[in-house]
Amino acid sequence: MSDCPHVAAYTGPSPYALECDFHCIPAQKRLAAINGSGRLLKGQSASEAPSSNTFPAPLALPGDELALDPASEPQSFRSFSMFKSRNRITGDRKTLYVIEPPVVTSEAGVMEQWSQPVVPADDLNPTVPADLSTPTAWELQKYLAAFYHGLEVKVANLFRWVSWTEGSVTNRSRHVGIATTAGSCFRVRARTSLDQVAYRQLNLDDILDAVIDGLPQDAYAVVLLVHHDLFEDEDDDFCCGRAYGGSRVSIVTSFRYHPCLDRYSGIDVSHMWPASHCRGYVDGLCGSGGANPTRLLTVSDEDMENPPPLAVAIRAAKSVLIPHGKQSFVGLWQSRVSRTVSHELAHCLAMGHCVYYACVMGGTTSIAEDLRQPPFLCPVCLRKLSYAVVGEASKPQERKEVESVYVEERYSALREYCTQGGNIGMLRGYGAWIDARLKELSGY
Repeated sequence: MSDCPHVAAYTGPSPYALECDFHCIPAQKRLAAINGSGRLLKGQSASEAPSSNTFPAPLALPGDELALDPASEPQSFRSFSMFKSRNRITGDRKTLYVIEPPVVTSEAGVMEQWSQPVVPADDLNPTVPADLSTPTAWELQKYLAAFYHGLEVKVANLFRWVSWTEGSVTNRSRHVGIATTAGSCFRVRARTSLDQVAYRQLNLDDILDAVIDGLPQDAYAVVLLVHHDLFEDEDDDFCCGRAYGGSRVSIVTSFRYHPCLDRYSGIDVSHMWPASHCRGYVDGLCGSGGANPTRLLTVSDEDMENPPPLAVAIRAAKSVLIPHGKQSFVGLWQSRVSRTVSHELAHCLAMGHCVYYACVMGGTTSIAEDLRQPPFLCPVCLRKLSYAVVGEASKPQERKEVESVYVEERYSALREYCTQGGNIGMLRGYGAWIDARLKELSGY
């Protein structure tokens, strides 16, 4: 569907939402969820809730997490702020660490092959270069410094892949070792992936032990980037990332986000976010083509005065959603991993999965759903972040102003990052969305 004009977009749930019994949270409750009291403030009305043309509802498409669990419990700002086990940002612990992928030592040299997906013949895409540069911790550091504006973000190199026993690692090895710079070594289980896409997968929980052991003293939270496929339980197909909030540790793999697996994963590249809300695309997935009982936004009207952020984002991104050239594919891969890393680190702040809006904190059940999610935080989740970074340490009477300034500064930092993203669909759309959102905020 690369020639899809994206003439209209859903700002409400998909037509399938009614079939799976997912009901969008009413505007009054969404607005109340931003407040510390969990209720509407005196004089507030539901009409003041952020527009769905800026923050659309979750789509709840067939197979999506909310379609499978439509009654998922929301986490309001009040629930977040009162969560007793939440780790607070302090003067001694306010740094996020991006840990570089473990170095593959000579004894574990075969693990270089393990990081290359085995693409089924029917899913080969000849336009994807075979030698793409892998996502880097340094590029993640730049993105996270903007996304988590106000926190310091550092890169560290702490781990090496080694043999667990004497000798070399082979394609039949059931274990490998992950060694730390402090001299410790942890056993990591390895297996062939159940779908045969990875030569060997590594066990997420085993790697976690090593990351916790190497947690820097000044770290608020860390994320380890790996390029190998991961699994958690024996019956798991794969796992792209996981956060352990209490431990302040997260792990994300780039493996399944490789563009060479897009056909295998059922990804329509031309309808990744922001075009994931395209009416034609959504109706096709839902098997509906008639009247729809949900909100729609006209996207293609070029004469629209002050077009809303979602329309602006779709227009800006649609010509570059399909990558052309090696660097575009590299940037596409990096942007996917960046979005997931920002999601997992938010769990370390005790932010739960979001059901109020389409949001970067939305839960997913597949790579395809993952890439349909936006990179931005919805108003409820953004309130959580602004409170955690600057609001909680401020005087109550100054908190509203401090957080408001923070929000605009953070948007500006993200816009600056996106302008350097070149022809990457997610970043082009995100930058345009931020521009339109800042115009909205300046008018409030």
